[in-house]
Amino acid sequence: AKDINEASKQFRVMNPALQIATLNDDANFTMEFQIGVGKGYVDADGHRRIDSPIGTVFIDSIFNPVTRVTYDVEPVSSAKGSLDRLVIEVHTDGTITPENALNHAANVLIDHFSQFVSEEAEPVLKIVEEIDEDVLRIRDLLDSSIDEMELSVRSHNCLEAAGIERILDLVSKEESVMLKYKNFGRKSLSELVEKLGEVGLSFDMDVKRYMLETDH
Repeated sequence: AKDINEASKQFRVMNPALQIATLNDDANFTMEFQIGVGKGYVDADGHRRIDSPIGTVFIDSIFNPVTRVTYDVEPVSSAKGSLDRLVIEVHTDGTITPENALNHAANVLIDHFSQFVSEEAEPVLKIVEEIDEDVLRIRDLLDSSIDEMELSVRSHNCLEAAGIERILDLVSKEESVMLKYKNFGRKSLSELVEKLGEVGLSFDMDVKRYMLETDH
């Protein structure tokens, strides 16, 4: 098909690697072809017309400009809690940009779903829980790893040995309980009290108001 691009500058074949025919060195080949537009896949019979010239060879057509689509859902941390992000990768044959292809697909999807919308349907009430910024900040802190506290090696190792991985696990305990852990002394306790105080946390906290239902 690349030979067509070389013979004419009026249009461009986007799949030049397509094999049309195999010719010998002394072959003389002349071809007239018809260009059309369509959607999806159309087999050869779908192109047949009564007035087509004798000798016309009908072939299957693939009008889909999108060659490959992949998607992935990634977790995203934010001040509003754990969210998901949709990542879509679109590849086309060059006749349309991936952005335009995605935009067209979105409009088709909207059009399909609009068939289920009734003008007489009662509006859905949206219940939004208003949470102040401090609650959101502490919620994120509680879900953080103890690694983010930048503790001394001794204190960090003691917490790991005790199975304390998140700050939530730490602030849920009393100071007296912490002193019962192996190799955990007053110095380590003072360090933790100071580190927690810097971000507005403390031992034996009531964390219920900061937790989502999925955290229980």
